[in-house]
Amino acid sequence: MSNGSQAAIDAIAAIIKEMKLKQELTEIYYRIDYEDYQVLFGETHHCEIQEKTINDVLEFKNADAKRQIHFLLNHLTAYEEWEKQGKAAAPEEKMQLDDES
Repeated sequence: MSNGSQAAIDAIAAIIKEMKLKQELTEIYYRIDYEDYQVLFGETHHCEIQEKTINDVLEFKNADAKRQIHFLLNHLTAYEEWEKQGKAAAPEEKMQLDDES
C-alpha cells in the first residue's frame, strides 16, 4: 500500500492549472483507504483521482490516463448538503456493554 507522493500532487495541480478551470483549487490530499487523491474545490465541488491513473501519467506519459483526469476535472461532483465540510454529524451516544466478569 502506498502513501501517495508529492510528485503526484504537484502533477495534479499542474494539470488543473493547465486546464484553467473555473473552480478554484483548495486542496489535494492522498487517501490511504481508497488509494486515491481527493481534489477539493472550495466548499462546493470535489473529485477523486485514482493513484494508478496519476502514476500512469507520471511514469508512462499515458495520454489515455491524462484524458481520464481531464474528464474527471471537467465533471466535478457537487457536495451533497450532508457531506459539506464543517458540518459533521452529531456523535452518537455510546452504548454500554455488560461486564461479563
